[in-house]
Amino acid sequence: MQVRRFIEKPDYKKASQLFKKQGMYGNSGNFIAKPSVLLAACSKFVPKVLESVEHAFVGFSSSEEVRLKLNEKNFKECPNISFDYAVMERYHSVRMLPLNSQWSDVGSWNAFAELFPEDVDGNRKVGKAHFFRSKNNFAYTTGRPIVTLGLKDTVVVETPDVVYVAKKSYTEELKEAVKKLEKDNVNQALNHRQVNRPWGVFDSIEKGERFQVKKITVKCGGRLSLQRHKKRAEHSSIFNIVDNDGELHKYLSNCNVKTSRRGKGCRISLASYNSYDEIEKFLNLLDNFYHSTLNIDTPESELLP
Repeated sequence: MQVRRFIEKPDYKKASQLFKKQGMYGNSGNFIAKPSVLLAACSKFVPKVLESVEHAFVGFSSSEEVRLKLNEKNFKECPNISFDYAVMERYHSVRMLPLNSQWSDVGSWNAFAELFPEDVDGNRKVGKAHFFRSKNNFAYTTGRPIVTLGLKDTVVVETPDVVYVAKKSYTEELKEAVKKLEKDNVNQALNHRQVNRPWGVFDSIEKGERFQVKKITVKCGGRLSLQRHKKRAEHSSIFNIVDNDGELHKYLSNCNVKTSRRGKGCRISLASYNSYDEIEKFLNLLDNFYHSTLNIDTPESELLP
């Protein structure tokens, strides 16, 4: 089916009129095309985007084979524009396959709330939440319980990073609030407490003026690059290791472990300066020497990041 044109984000009145017409469809944002066609279209309609991405990719660096880190300076020069605006609305030959089903892009907390059952007062929840004299609320918690009293038409979200509270009618404006927080360099808007890495995950469980504590989980077969620090001292302790048979082994600090196992540990940084730009990584040579096999004994200082 040939697409004649896109109508971007019509208001409620316009959308209601379009809904009643024949031949009108919602755009799910899923596109299929050959890479050569996409590159040619980007080169024609948004050459600056393509140029910025190409430069960022050419200058990428990586200390781990499965991780790709684009050149930050080049990538920041890329214009901020959606693929729909940049290419799809301008391309001359776009075809569509209609899909007759329920659909939600879950693009807001209100849409996300609709995925969960409601109680007799219209409240919905994910996790431990308790509602008292409250109606039409949504509570999402990753750990701590949420208790509401006399609340109405409100979204409450608790995560390790932040507690977010908003009237349901304002949830679509969250992007603007986040942009303001980023501009003000609010740490929670720029960095997550829990960060995934190719080798596993680390959780910044505590951070103060001159120290930082991270809980680290290294997945089975995970490897970490060798590195040293120029401006801080670190101490690492390994709590436990789970071997390939699922058996739990408990360890104290300053021990050797095998990288073929999955382990949990803790790293404490002591310094007035705790930032990644003071880390010196030793790429390829020592890293490949120590981790070329999964069955070698690896000193703790080389296992933890």
